Amino acid sequence: MSPLLTNDRSPLCGPLHAHINAYLKLLEERGYKQSTIKPDSLLLADLDDWLARKGHRLIDLNETILERFLDYHMRRRRSRRQAKRATLGRLFAMLRKNECIAAAKVSSPTPAQQLLGMFEQYLSDELGFVKTTVAGYTTTASQFLRTTFGREFPNVAKLDARAVVTFIQRYGRDHGRTSA
Repeated sequence: MSPLLTNDRSPLCGPLHAHINAYLKLLEERGYKQSTIKPDSLLLADLDDWLARKGHRLIDLNETILERFLDYHMRRRRSRRQAKRATLGRLFAMLRKNECIAAAKVSSPTPAQQLLGMFEQYLSDELGFVKTTVAGYTTTASQFLRTTFGREFPNVAKLDARAVVTFIQRYGRDHGRTSA
């Protein structure tokens, strides 16, 4: 059995602390390798610290708070957002199964989400891209829409080359040239 998380690196003990070892033990039982478990434990320790600093309770944890954490976390690290999302999705599933957090609220997709859904379908159906490629492109497109339009309706007819080039330059600077 592997050593589990103790979170000795931080004086904070957040609302997730009591659940992290149970999650890591669950991964071990499901046959996950240490090469997956170790990064997951670091991510969850970071999330736990962040929740404590922000004053969030476990019961408050939801997808909106998770997105804020990912934005914070990804600014400080160069790693794949999709892998982090998968880890946090597994954690949420465990917490919901144990009734520690509320079930996800189902809402109508926003215009931006609808546009991203159509883009996702185009990439997979028309271009034949595999799921991981589609996920990467969709994540970047989502960041582009948020950066360009914020919370406004994404009126793509108003896009110009300058907005696209500016985003790609900034994205390349922040995430590396190969990802732009």
